[in-house]
Amino acid sequence: MMKDKENRKAYFRCVIVFIDSQSNEYIFDGEVLGEITYEILGNKGFGYDPIFLYKPLNKTFAQIDIEIKNQISHRANALKKLKEFLIKNYL
Repeated sequence: MMKDKENRKAYFRCVIVFIDSQSNEYIFDGEVLGEITYEILGNKGFGYDPIFLYKPLNKTFAQIDIEIKNQISHRANALKKLKEFLIKNYL
């Protein structure tokens, strides 16, 4: 579908909702920016990982070791925000 597309900007986004015992809702989101590659690169991960280029490392998510990916991913970014909130407000 993107064969002739020049704009290849992409991002992964994760949204986590925490609802406390008083039914207050708190929303935490994480995002990671990248580009869609022209070819499949790497064999790690799943889904769009082999075509999602993470520019700071110049690798697709499927080329990055899972330990590194788990530190920089959209899920990691959202979870870091949730963790900071919980530490600040519940510990």
